[in-house]
Amino acid sequence: MTSNSSREKILARVREAIADNKIEGGLNKFELPPVPVVWQTDDDNNTNIDLNKNNLISEFKKNIEQVSGEFVECKNRLEIVKHIANIVRELDKAEVGIIAPGNTFVRDNAEELKLITGVKLYDPPETKQQIDMLSVAELSTCDIGIIEPEALLADTGSGLFCAKTRFERLAVYLPPISVIVATESILYKNLPEAWKEVNNKIKETKTGEFVIVTGPSRTADIEKILILGVHGPKRVVVYLLRDEK
Repeated sequence: MTSNSSREKILARVREAIADNKIEGGLNKFELPPVPVVWQTDDDNNTNIDLNKNNLISEFKKNIEQVSGEFVECKNRLEIVKHIANIVRELDKAEVGIIAPGNTFVRDNAEELKLITGVKLYDPPETKQQIDMLSVAELSTCDIGIIEPEALLADTGSGLFCAKTRFERLAVYLPPISVIVATESILYKNLPEAWKEVNNKIKETKTGEFVIVTGPSRTADIEKILILGVHGPKRVVVYLLRDEK
């Protein structure tokens, strides 16, 4: 009896507290805590990274290499194709599968990529039926994914990708080697700097997701031994094509 009485008293206090704090519209008058600032703006002096392109490139290179990623500056697209051919030769396999979602680099250099000895190029499906017929088991045997980011972020050495379809998501997550091809025009200091441009693409994208890739997949076991490639690519290579003057 005493227990029930105490319970009712507690519930009565809760009801009174709720009633006392209700306002029009069903909201309460308790003040919400301020939203924490994840990335501060330039006015808040969040970072001293200079917006000069050469400095941004140096910063990006430093940060991606700190997380076991690779960075290569290239003068033209043919040079990138040659680098990819070297990666294929290093794998020393009879056939190397490459997942290549539709992007400028793949579209402009498809013939050159297909000429690399021992390469099977998986072009992007054009119809929903073709996408649904994709064999994940077959694509999971691919060694390389060639992807083109919406933005590169210098402060973390990251690439920001828009994966609108299942095929594009597989290209980001499945292959053990991720080849990222980008131009310096999409290199930004940080996410707030890139957001102005990226936000327009988000509005246009009805399906899919945005993915931030910062170097190879990394995890550690109970003995604190770092292992690469458990949850994603084991190797990430960024090829930066300098803008033509």
